[in-house]
Amino acid sequence: MSFTLGPFYTCFIVTLFLMGYLHIIMHRSSIFFERTIKFSLIGILIILVRMAIPFNLPFTYTVFSYQLLPRIIDFSTIRVSNSSMRVADFIFMAWFIIALILLIQLFTQYVRLQYYLSKFYVEDNAKYYHLFELLHSHYKKPIQIAIIPEPISPAITGFLKPILILPNIDFFRIKN
Repeated sequence: MSFTLGPFYTCFIVTLFLMGYLHIIMHRSSIFFERTIKFSLIGILIILVRMAIPFNLPFTYTVFSYQLLPRIIDFSTIRVSNSSMRVADFIFMAWFIIALILLIQLFTQYVRLQYYLSKFYVEDNAKYYHLFELLHSHYKKPIQIAIIPEPISPAITGFLKPILILPNIDFFRIKN
């Protein structure tokens, strides 16, 4: 049994096209269909799971490409200039740098959200006593509550220090 990069490159290329398609239908078009997005996400998930498994399953069938994939593999293994770096190494470095930039961007957005929410934290006072009591009866870790003065959908953010985000409405109003 020999190790080849062909199946990996095939799955990578198909996943790349599916992710591009998903990005286009979600962010670039004004109308997107829920079934199309679910189908794309299921396809991407299947391909990513298949890429994570290093061997063929009994029900899989390998289709060998003798035209396109050998050219991609040959191109990706070419040494650049007189260095020990290959084209695949540069592709990986570009991928890593872009992933790092996106991670930093996500972290800065998270810090900005935390700063914005800190202005709206509520204390355990009489007005929200029932809300705190309800939360602590179902969730044992300490949790912050932020009451936002805008009509928003309730949400929870934070993994280690969760914050419950609620709109500014009276939750315990008694209806007659």
